[in-house]
Amino acid sequence: YQKQDLCFYGEVSALICVDSADNLTVKQIAAPEIPIGHDGDSIVVLSIARNLNQLQEIVSAEPMRNWDNVTLWEETDPGYTPAKAGRVRSARFMLFNTYESIPYEVQYLTECEELVFFSNSNSFIHDLDLGEHVCKLTNLKRLTVSSYGLSSLPDELANLKNLEWLDVSGNNFASVPSVLTPENFPKLHALYLNTCQRSYILDLSNNVSRNLGGLKGGFPRELLEWENLDTLRLSVNFIEGEMPDMLDYPVKYTEQDCIEMNLPKALVGTPKVLPKAKYFAFNLNRMYGKLPDWVLYHPNLVE
Repeated sequence: YQKQDLCFYGEVSALICVDSADNLTVKQIAAPEIPIGHDGDSIVVLSIARNLNQLQEIVSAEPMRNWDNVTLWEETDPGYTPAKAGRVRSARFMLFNTYESIPYEVQYLTECEELVFFSNSNSFIHDLDLGEHVCKLTNLKRLTVSSYGLSSLPDELANLKNLEWLDVSGNNFASVPSVLTPENFPKLHALYLNTCQRSYILDLSNNVSRNLGGLKGGFPRELLEWENLDTLRLSVNFIEGEMPDMLDYPVKYTEQDCIEMNLPKALVGTPKVLPKAKYFAFNLNRMYGKLPDWVLYHPNLVE
């Protein structure tokens, strides 16, 4: 290298020996902008894995098509267009160690439909936010950020109007994040909000632990009014109290509903709660009292 032209991109890790009479200038400049496209996607995936300190390394010498954590768009995929050829359709990042939000590079995966971030080391000690960058991926349909150490979700998450599946289980929420409403996510049908509990091990010799609680404030009734949900998981959250009977819920089954949906007439006049639900889990909480009729007479109870 010519001394006057010496540049470094990213982190500098070098020992340079020069004569005392030499003049050496070191400049750190921004890395080149990440291009949007197939080549840019590969840089993004590698950068995210590096910034998360992911345990499993990606063999970057292999073509991206052969990477275990990535699926690329194919011509046979629903919604395929020529612009999506070779772009990342889904990416998974698992078993990592970070104290930060999701890396900013994620915003360049503009054609991605599914993202998975799972299992941050010691996630129960963190108070992290999702960050704004993933909220720019308006094509996302499935998002999993599980056991990451999140204690909040940003309002910008509501930009993901195409989201159909959201898994934020295993995090450190003290209540249901306010952004999670049917108005913000009109296409969402599956919500995983289970195992949002936090505990510390006080004595490793006998595994004495202290639970610091999970979702507080009683059963989150607002989620029961989300009519489009067919999957709702609220297990292992330390939720305390009775299941709402929803008798004051204005939406009720009518005789016409029972005729059109071939339902028993006993449903007429009962609250129409989670009518599309086929998977509803609230086990391993601190519930008491009777199961309400909207559960016992739910049209999909057998399923």
